[in-house]
Amino acid sequence: MIDLAQRSQMLELMDMPDHSIEEWRACLGDIDRLNRWTGMYSQILRFVEAAYLRFRQSSTRPMSILDVGYGSGELLAMIEQMAKRKNYKIELCGIDLNPWAKIVANERNPQASIRFQIGDFLKTEEPSDVVISTLVSHHLNREELNEFYLALNRLTSFTWLIHDLHRHFISYYGLKVITKLGRLHPMVRNDGPLSVAKGFRRQELQQLIDASEASSFEFNIKWHMPFKYQVSALRRQHELNL
Repeated sequence: MIDLAQRSQMLELMDMPDHSIEEWRACLGDIDRLNRWTGMYSQILRFVEAAYLRFRQSSTRPMSILDVGYGSGELLAMIEQMAKRKNYKIELCGIDLNPWAKIVANERNPQASIRFQIGDFLKTEEPSDVVISTLVSHHLNREELNEFYLALNRLTSFTWLIHDLHRHFISYYGLKVITKLGRLHPMVRNDGPLSVAKGFRRQELQQLIDASEASSFEFNIKWHMPFKYQVSALRRQHELNL
């Protein structure tokens, strides 16, 4: 049985260079399928809707949302669809390190009013009202995580959310079975369980929050089925400048 006492430091296949766009396209498609199977998108949409309604209490302008590590762009497209149904005023943007991401996202969302960008979030200077990051933080080592949390606090005007994996043997072996039975891309079959091994325990998330020393935010850690954690931060009312 694998030892999950500490976060794995192994590099995932998708973090290695020189993947073709065909491989990346197929891999992202299967990751999207897995996210739909596990209900991730519905959890994020509920967060966005709650954030929008709360934002509206302080501002009448469009609420800007940045998705860090947008992959295929499916989450942003779903947020846009929800906003259109509910007549929400939002501005959507995504930033991703992988140059193939922008191509795939534009291919899959040709009619979307979303700015898909390639770049490093840590070097971003323009703040957003809401920043979302799903299944990205487990790719980072501890030093990078500290920088990531600091950047979230610096570049978020209203609220931010991290959605990532709980490091647990049930989800580790469960993903091995699901990705095999689902005949998902070999990269996803390798990286899915490894992502869990690189995931988090609650006390580790609390340590990252404490290290960020962000007194301007109220933090919350929630556990969701199936074995996911959501870390959110809401800027305190007296610190808002919307």
